[in-house]
Formats: sequence, structure tokens, C-alpha cells
Amino acid sequence: MGGEAIQIERRCEPNPEAVAAYHRAYGVYQHVHEALKEPLVRLNSLHGT
Repeated sequence: MGGEAIQIERRCEPNPEAVAAYHRAYGVYQHVHEALKEPLVRLNSLHGT
């Protein structure tokens, strides 16, 4: 078990047609993440009070 390389077989190929949909979904995720940052910090500050 010392430094041997392993190869993992890919089970499915990337779908180039899904890239645009992925980017749209990730954009929504980024927006939601940014919008929730401050409220989550405030919520976390209530812990223990």
C-alpha cells in the first residue's frame, strides 16, 4: 500500500448539452448562498442565548 497509482473507471460520460443548465443552476445556488450568508450569521449568533 505504498504509493501505487490506481485508475478509476468512469461510469458515465459528461454530457456537453447539460453545461448550460448546470451553469444556470449554479448561478441560482450562488445567489441563494450569498443571500443567506448574513441571516445565517445572525441566526448562529443566537446560539446559546
